[in-house]
Amino acid sequence: RGAASYRPAWGRTTGHFDVTVQRVESEDPGPLAAAVAEDDPRHSDQLFGRDERTRRLARIGLGAKRELTEGERLSADVRLQMLGIDDTRTLLLAPGFGDTQAHDEDEIGLWTRFEYDRRTDVSSLVGGIELEHGAYDSRYSTPDDTGASLSEGGGSRTKIGVYGEASRLIANRLRVFAGLRYDGISVDRESGASAWFDQWSPRIGVNLAYNDDPSASGNLYAVWTRSFKAPTLAQLYDERLLPTGRPDEFITISNPELLPQRATGFEVGVLQKFPLKSDWIQGEVSASLYRLDLDDEIDFDLRTFRFGNILESRHDGLEVAIAAHFAPGLSLTHSSTWMDVSFRGGDEVGNRLKNLPAAAMTNTAAFRVGRSGQASVSHHYAGSVYLDDSNAVELPGGSTFDAAVQWNFGRVGVQLAGMNLADANISRVGFLLFDPVTSGQAQYVYPSAGRYLRATVSIGP
Repeated sequence: RGAASYRPAWGRTTGHFDVTVQRVESEDPGPLAAAVAEDDPRHSDQLFGRDERTRRLARIGLGAKRELTEGERLSADVRLQMLGIDDTRTLLLAPGFGDTQAHDEDEIGLWTRFEYDRRTDVSSLVGGIELEHGAYDSRYSTPDDTGASLSEGGGSRTKIGVYGEASRLIANRLRVFAGLRYDGISVDRESGASAWFDQWSPRIGVNLAYNDDPSASGNLYAVWTRSFKAPTLAQLYDERLLPTGRPDEFITISNPELLPQRATGFEVGVLQKFPLKSDWIQGEVSASLYRLDLDDEIDFDLRTFRFGNILESRHDGLEVAIAAHFAPGLSLTHSSTWMDVSFRGGDEVGNRLKNLPAAAMTNTAAFRVGRSGQASVSHHYAGSVYLDDSNAVELPGGSTFDAAVQWNFGRVGVQLAGMNLADANISRVGFLLFDPVTSGQAQYVYPSAGRYLRATVSIGP
């Protein structure tokens, strides 16, 4: 991966020019039967022996920002991105049986944004427009040396987004804000199929700065939002053909009739800073309580073996973060999330959704080493998850420990990180697959990586 940037300035106008080039190659060992993963998480199923992926990315971005008056500015940005993906992927259709195909996809997209921003001590106003257009070509073929074509397709996608948000201080330390965004997305396929999605997304909130002392500042906020997420091109129009077991009969898991999933949420939170001992120790506590209702949620429907708008779910959660910063260069942080994510409708109403833990937390100690080094030790925990909608099969949770050391030598940074130091055998994601031989459900999991060392070298400006 490589990146370069340039930041010129001409009086009250500043510009930027960025180039990013990336190439990532990886192999996918696929899921393992739960009993196999428990005995040997490093086992590799030969069914997935050819699965690999190469991702190539080239991105060029440029833009300019002009200060019109004090606190008022106008900006414009343009980005061109070219993405290529070559992968061989096996879909597990039944225990011991899968379909392997090679996939080549090329995408090119052009994005631009124009934005106006004005801020004063009393009010702020932000408004803009985003435009994006992209085209893609996709081809599936046999994974052997012949590379015989199995299916192919392509299309284009056009997006437009218009947004604005304003805030104002209406009383001492009390600020209100409101925003509105409109998104329209048009997707067209070479075969003639097309789809159009549009949505208004409002956002309103209030923030009370009940303490404006810089060393002990405190803020209380509440916000209500509505948003949406459009289905991906793969969910709508993926061309991959899967055999049904009958001669010359195939199905696709994509669904061109998908609707966007919509979300309505409310969140309240608090952020409090405080000195624990003069300026030697600084503390910070934040907490937020939220509820998010999702409608027309997109999930894989086992009844039709394709994606569908089959879920209505409720996400209730509490997030807490605590930090203590010691003057000599030591920081202790803790973050935790408690979640209750359940079905709001259907036969499984009240049950937890698959592969989502009820609790997760991270604890980190970071300290300075000399003048240019830093070291850290982290603990990560994720609770148990269910592998089925009926909540009958549970996958246990567990903890991992990481450590990292980083040095900076001028513009060069070097980092060495030891991941999963205890070599814990943990699987955080899995699924159930119908076994026609036993007429039961077989349990499959994706084991987390064991102990490994990661080295990173970065060169800054």
